[in-house]
Amino acid sequence: MNETHVLERIAGATRTILESINLEYVDRDGLKDTPRRFAGAFAKFTEGYAFTPEEVVGDAIFGDCHDEIVLVRDIPIYSLCEHHLIPFFGKAHVAYIPDPKKGIIGLSKFNRITEVFARRLQVQERLTRQIMDALHSILQPKGVGVIIECRHMCMEMRGVESPSTTVTKTTCGVFDDPDISREFVALALRRMVDQDDIFSNSRACNGLGSTNERCCPPRLLCLDSKQLEPARIAASNDAHDYRLYQRIAKFEPESIAKFIKGAMVGPLSERKSGFSILDIGAGNGNLFQAICSCFGRENIAHYTAFEQEGSLADELLCKCKSILHEDNLSIQAESFLPSTVTEAADIVLLSHSLYGCENKETLIERALHFVAPGGVMFIFHRWTSGGTLDRLSEYLNSQSLIHQFATWDIKLDVSKLDSNELLQMSRYTKGDVRVKHGTQSIPSIRTIGCIAIEPHSCQLGNLRKLEGALATARQQVSYLARKKVPRAVVAPTTATGIQACLRAASLHLIGNGSISVIGGGHSASCLDNNAIAVNMCNWNHVEVDPDSLLVRVGGGATIGAVTKECEKFNLAVPLGDRPGVGIGLVLQGGLNHFMRCFGLACDQIVQVLYINPHGKLEVAEEKEDLFRFRGVGPNFGVVLELTLKTAVHPGSVLTGQNQVLSIMKQDTEYVLSDGDRCSQTATSYSLIAEKLPDTACLDGFIFWSSYDNMSFATSLFDLNASGELGRISLPYQHHSEVISHEAEWLTPSGLFDRELYMTPTFDAERVLAPDSLPPRKLRSQKRCILLPPLDEVHGSILFGAIKEAPTKHCYIHFLHGGGAVSRIPSAGTAFGHRKWSFAAVITGRWPDSNEGTEVAVTTWLNRTTARLLPHSIGVYGSDLGPSDQNLALFAFGENSLRLAEMKRKQDPLNVLRCGCPLLGDEAVPSDPRVQSRGVVIIFCGRRHTGKDWLARVAQH
Repeated sequence: MNETHVLERIAGATRTILESINLEYVDRDGLKDTPRRFAGAFAKFTEGYAFTPEEVVGDAIFGDCHDEIVLVRDIPIYSLCEHHLIPFFGKAHVAYIPDPKKGIIGLSKFNRITEVFARRLQVQERLTRQIMDALHSILQPKGVGVIIECRHMCMEMRGVESPSTTVTKTTCGVFDDPDISREFVALALRRMVDQDDIFSNSRACNGLGSTNERCCPPRLLCLDSKQLEPARIAASNDAHDYRLYQRIAKFEPESIAKFIKGAMVGPLSERKSGFSILDIGAGNGNLFQAICSCFGRENIAHYTAFEQEGSLADELLCKCKSILHEDNLSIQAESFLPSTVTEAADIVLLSHSLYGCENKETLIERALHFVAPGGVMFIFHRWTSGGTLDRLSEYLNSQSLIHQFATWDIKLDVSKLDSNELLQMSRYTKGDVRVKHGTQSIPSIRTIGCIAIEPHSCQLGNLRKLEGALATARQQVSYLARKKVPRAVVAPTTATGIQACLRAASLHLIGNGSISVIGGGHSASCLDNNAIAVNMCNWNHVEVDPDSLLVRVGGGATIGAVTKECEKFNLAVPLGDRPGVGIGLVLQGGLNHFMRCFGLACDQIVQVLYINPHGKLEVAEEKEDLFRFRGVGPNFGVVLELTLKTAVHPGSVLTGQNQVLSIMKQDTEYVLSDGDRCSQTATSYSLIAEKLPDTACLDGFIFWSSYDNMSFATSLFDLNASGELGRISLPYQHHSEVISHEAEWLTPSGLFDRELYMTPTFDAERVLAPDSLPPRKLRSQKRCILLPPLDEVHGSILFGAIKEAPTKHCYIHFLHGGGAVSRIPSAGTAFGHRKWSFAAVITGRWPDSNEGTEVAVTTWLNRTTARLLPHSIGVYGSDLGPSDQNLALFAFGENSLRLAEMKRKQDPLNVLRCGCPLLGDEAVPSDPRVQSRGVVIIFCGRRHTGKDWLARVAQH
């Protein structure tokens, strides 16, 4: 019977069927050609009868010594159920281990063999067996395994009308071995791998020796069975007990999700592309639902889960499909097998998988490998003193993997359980569900614990990584900071990493028990010997909200970046004159050229997101909470983000169609002829500066302009940019020469490079002795003293100091204060000195090639500061460190005692002690937890946390 005749018969039968329905007019346009079309389609559906497997394979068998697993996944299947002539479709996964004596088969032939049998009237069970038998007959390998997953329309369109997937498996030869069979199933049903990624970091071989072209089908995996891990790791839950527990612990998923959200605060959680999750022992999906509710489902890029208990896995899949698109899901109804995971995740969760797991340390070690750079692993478990979590924490400590450890209580609602269920839950929760007289329940509390790890930044046992992190940090920081050797440098991307550092310091796990913070790196205190340095370089975001006149600034952002971003919106924020300085300067005051108009930089703070010394994430936005961050913030927390007020700059001018910030700057240099009487110059300068409006400031400088001549210079900054003030000149006294520079109109960021000490006026070569070589680089150290209106005493001390300076590169810079700075009450912010007119920045500089001069410069700075201090208002604490306790007494004015008391209460272990000290004139003990005398009384709650450690410390 020829093909044409067959098609005619099928078309005729189809027309008869349509006429028999008697509901349609067969000859209408839509149906008149349907019999012919169906005949052609049906012939295609059953064309497999025309071929045999041997024919489609042909001579595509090649000699090769490969004797390991070859697996082809996701071969498409489209077939007809022979019972109803209704389609079923899905995917086949075919694997074999070749016999080296027989050779290997061309990979495309897997698809051909499958199609031969699928294009027939079939049942899935027979189809599975036929594919295996054909491959075994043709190739005679060591073993064959076939798995088919299909959806049957005869079930979904009729009958039970329920969507489901039918899975069939058959094996022969070595695949009947339980270990190989389990591995085959795990590999075949793995769905998390993007197929393109299989080839991204490795070469694929199709048996022909080609390694350069992608000549095999896109779902090929060639695996070495000897390298596959024979043991799986349990990641499942007992379904009945688990579901019953979920009923009584209904608030547990929400509490865990909230903890994860807090721990994830940082650059990772704010990624626009979202983040991925690997959940090992996922349960029925309640936790995933809570995470999606907490973060928003749009922030979940991909979710991979392992849950080997079948009914829980089905429930998990159903819930996940209602939340995320199927392409973003990979639910594995099996235990966690590391060899089946090829993509790292941003969040790795071990929530219920530790229960019943014999080797928990091994599970954690393997799971850590799948945390993506910048990602976090969370281990949740029931907490008891000395229990599983405590032991795991000790184990991680032994591996130099610092981490965050937290516990909290949840209420178990057992009011609706019957007596059998109460006893069942009492056993399941190991006594957390309390039962009285065998049947009566007692209000029950369970303590949940979590270990959170950011492994890529907090693994402190890798010396090469530590050296690299330190080298990177030293490129960011100042010369004085580079001289120090921290115990470790950590660059976290989440709150977890910072919390881990604070915990490690508090418990003296690493270093000397203190933390330093690297923001912009200007301060000498951003590194400290044997301390843990937290490098905030990843927290450098700047986001301006022009409508509310606010700017959000990351803890690692620099003043230069903030200034430039605000300029885009015609906004100004008074931050300072050095673009590389970080926000640590803002937290300690922040002197600047705009402060007479707007106030200090710290006065602009309206909100602080920070981690306190105890490791808790907090937000300060009330006046009382902000008090300490407006002047001495680094002593009270690691700041993740500041929100600052901005203002429309009074110097805005219309240029074309745009509003542009413009500041008038004018420099004048006075070469002094009579060095003995030049102190009067300071008095004249002070009188003129005090008369200027708040929108203008007049800075002053004392410096050597040549090897033989001392000079005084002024820099006028007029924020109105109108030029109405004209040129400001000091009255002629003892000036041999006056050098006036043309006025410039600059943007705030343009000022950075036009500061007088950055111009040729301060060129190091101007002050060289004859025949001297210019220095390769100048190092510097400084002190800042807050002064009232200047008089001849001030002038005498400061001009005298420049005369006796150890190098002629030293100078003194007067920052013009008053105005808005003085209008804020001293007790309103931690920056307690408000009634000052000038900040004298005494700067010692020396050539880097002359290290011996550094000691002389330090001595000179201390001597000059001591002479000036009795005639001052106080000291600016930004440049002070732990060794400057005597000066720290003068840093905060009337707020000193209040701040010292706050420090004792909020940072009793003095973990954040690398900046300006706040402990008054008391000597800080080496370990503030334990005094050197008296009786040590240890108080602890029912968790007894830390008692053993404190007792050991007390013995010393």
